[in-house]
Amino acid sequence: MKKIILLILITIGTLTNYAQTTIENFSYGSTMDTLTNSANGGVNWKKHSGTSGSFTSSLVYNTSSLSYSGYSSSGVGGSVEVWGTARTEDANRILPSYTNGSVYASFLLKIDTVASTSTVGDYFIHFADTFGTGSLSNLKARFFTKMGSVASTFKIGLSKGGAGAVAVFSPDYAFGTTLLVVIKYKFDLTATSNDSTFAYIFTSGIPSIEPSSPTLVSTDVSTDLTQVRSICLRQGSAATFRAIVDGIRVSNSWGTSALPVNFTSFNAIINNNQTNLTWSTASEINNKGFEIERSIDGVNFETIGFVKGNSNSNRINKYSFIDANHSSAFYRLKQIDLMVNLIIQM
Repeated sequence: MKKIILLILITIGTLTNYAQTTIENFSYGSTMDTLTNSANGGVNWKKHSGTSGSFTSSLVYNTSSLSYSGYSSSGVGGSVEVWGTARTEDANRILPSYTNGSVYASFLLKIDTVASTSTVGDYFIHFADTFGTGSLSNLKARFFTKMGSVASTFKIGLSKGGAGAVAVFSPDYAFGTTLLVVIKYKFDLTATSNDSTFAYIFTSGIPSIEPSSPTLVSTDVSTDLTQVRSICLRQGSAATFRAIVDGIRVSNSWGTSALPVNFTSFNAIINNNQTNLTWSTASEINNKGFEIERSIDGVNFETIGFVKGNSNSNRINKYSFIDANHSSAFYRLKQIDLMVNLIIQM
């Protein structure tokens, strides 16, 4: 009898198949250096503006990293210093070409100083439609900082493509707080100036699904990008500040940019009246493992096995499980805060 496998993927939390993800953990060795040094971070980051070559002008790679509980890129590699006014080098890292849907950039951020005179704000990270060593001019999803309402605090802001005067800003955050930031650029192909930009800012936790209410929504209606092709670090000129950026993850889904365990596939093959389940992850953090559950009716599930996870990982991991003598059933793969359902029918 010919067997037909029908695979239905149902997301509880977030699952994105074949998502493109760029991960930047600033893992460039044990010595502090300029980020764009060709022997160091310069393999990925290219200067497109300003002066480079010295610690007083360049973006600087630090060997220490930022930590945020539950984030896949927490405590991995090093970090980068981004300054306002004191240094001038700007650099970009190439991304896959995103031309539709949404693009998410998540990263860890700690700001420890902003001048009290910095009341308008300046941006220090953004997307662009080109990359490399040439001049970049179409800069979108601009992320700002400025002085807070009271001493020892700062605000962060967002504008689609304008200056601080048209940015929308957050409430105050205390200096030295490590934040998880997710910037979202959403394409709208019906016109040329109606793409949207959003920012989600967290001091703890990571929602398993994208929150319905962003922290910041830009009201700037400047022209759109035709593509997102690079992420850029900019050392500003309108505000004096020092920011630490770490753990950048850029993807076309919330799940692969922010979640602690990123599933990239979940598949099944029926062979000799047994079901071979396979799945893979792009990254994991604090992952004890996966419970495999089976159901005959799709309602009542029983646990039939356990596969150990890789705890903390930032590489592709592949897993498998064989369910003998079953070729028609409902299967469910469970991991902390994330559940993926797989239905197999004959």
